Amino acid sequence: MNSRLPKMGMLMLLIAMVGVLAGFDGCNQNGTATVNFEQIGACNGYLDGGSLVSAGPNAAFVLFKVHDLDNRQGKVNFNFDPARMFVNSSTPRAHMSSTLSLATTLGVFRLIATNVPQSQDTGLDGYAVTTVSTANANGAVEANNTSYFLSYETQATDPGVVLSKKDPSRTSWPLTENCLALH
Repeated sequence: MNSRLPKMGMLMLLIAMVGVLAGFDGCNQNGTATVNFEQIGACNGYLDGGSLVSAGPNAAFVLFKVHDLDNRQGKVNFNFDPARMFVNSSTPRAHMSSTLSLATTLGVFRLIATNVPQSQDTGLDGYAVTTVSTANANGAVEANNTSYFLSYETQATDPGVVLSKKDPSRTSWPLTENCLALH
C-alpha cells in the first residue's frame, strides 16, 4: 500500500499541472502581444549638424527596427512604450532611448509610444536605439558581431509581451562606425 501512495501522488501532481497549463494563455491573464523586430546594426557615432555624437569608448549605438505590434492574442489594449524595451544580455539594462537623435538624424521614423487595441495588429516600421557597453574600445567592432535580443518591462495592465526577432541566428553585421550609414 505504501508503494502506491507515491505513484498516486505523482499522478495527481501531473493531472494538476496539465490543468494549469491548459488554462495558461501566453505570459499572463491579459493574453499576449508580440513585438516583431530586427537588429539593423551598430555604430560608434555620427555628426549632428556641427556636433559629434559619440557612444564613447567601450560602447556602441545599436539600432533596431520594430516592424509591428501584434496584439491579436491580447485581451487588453497594449500601451507600448519603446523606453521599456531593453537589451536582455546587458547589465545594467540597456534601454531604448527616446532622447537619442540618431533615428531622426538618419531620416527614418523614430519609434514612439503607441496604443494597440486588443485583437489588433499595428504596423510601425519605427527605429529604436540603445547604447551598449563593449569590451572593445571600438564598440562597433564588437557590437556588429553580437546578436542582441530584446525584452520588455511589462506593467500589470499589459498583455504578456513576446519579442520576436527576425533572423535570430544571424551573428554579424557589416562594420559601421558612422551611424549615418545605417538603415
